[in-house]
Parts: sequence; structure tokens; C-alpha cells
Amino acid sequence: MITRNGGARLEIRDLAVAYGDVQALWGISLTVEPGEIVALVGPNGAGKTTTLRAVSGIVRVVSGSIELDGAEIAGRGPHEIVEHGLVHVPRAGSCGRACRSRKPCSSGRTPRERAAEAPRR
Repeated sequence: MITRNGGARLEIRDLAVAYGDVQALWGISLTVEPGEIVALVGPNGAGKTTTLRAVSGIVRVVSGSIELDGAEIAGRGPHEIVEHGLVHVPRAGSCGRACRSRKPCSSGRTPRERAAEAPRR
């Protein structure tokens, strides 16, 4: 995949996230180059899910930057980030009955694409 900035596909620098008054991440930095496959591994509570939620715009970033193909996405909502081709899909079974079959498969589509596929009433 060719990126707009000619460099990293995803670059996170000094990311900090808090849930209310509770700081959850401090100074996370990560670079994913084109073609790389990267896994976040660690014990429960290490910040793996919070990092992914910040990258996909689900939680608010306190400080730091997140660039996707050279475009700053920190502080943008999931509805904006999905337009860049990135979406957070929770692991199977973690979001209840609403996410059992079609929803995870359609999550990565843009709102316009989902509307075109929706059943007509």
C-alpha cells in the first residue's frame, strides 16, 4: 500500500488517554510501516484496547498525535476516521446481540455504502 506521506502507514506519538480523571495511557508511541503486521500484546489492563479505541476515535485523546497515511486523525470521531479506511471491530461476542452477524461485516463500510446496502421498507 502506498501512503500519502511516503512513510509510515500508522504513526502514534506520545499518546495519552484518560477516562474522566483516570489516566489510562501515558506516552504510547508506535509506528506501522506499509506491509507490516503488528500485534499489541500484554496483560489485562495494559492499554491494548484503549490504544485501539483512541486510534479509531472511540475515546478522546488527551495529548499526542495519531497519523494515518500522513493525515492527523487524533481528535476525530469514528465517523470521520472510517472515511480513511480504519474502523474498530470489537472481538466477537463483546458487543451483544446487535453485532452477531452482519454488523461487524458492515462496520468498515462508509455510511453511504451501508445505506446503499440497507434493506428497503
